[in-house]
Amino acid sequence: NFAEYTPFVLILIAVLELAKGAQPWIWGYGAVLVVARIAHGLGMDTWKPGRSIGTLLTMLLLAATAIEAGVTAFGGPPAREALPMETLPAA
Repeated sequence: NFAEYTPFVLILIAVLELAKGAQPWIWGYGAVLVVARIAHGLGMDTWKPGRSIGTLLTMLLLAATAIEAGVTAFGGPPAREALPMETLPAA
């Protein structure tokens, strides 16, 4: 589960941060991923519901980051204002 889905989530989080800058909810995505992976690990050994909870949180996080990346790429509002282009003096 970790090797299959965590790289995609991390790549999507990185793409969102590159596109939108450091936003609090992007940090929240990372925190949820850490909690999900710890819960899944505990579920493999001691706390049995943790496996299902960790998997569910990972899948929901993958869906949320994919949807947000799609909206950002294909029609979402711009994350920040573009910097004005400077004109170079004629040589």
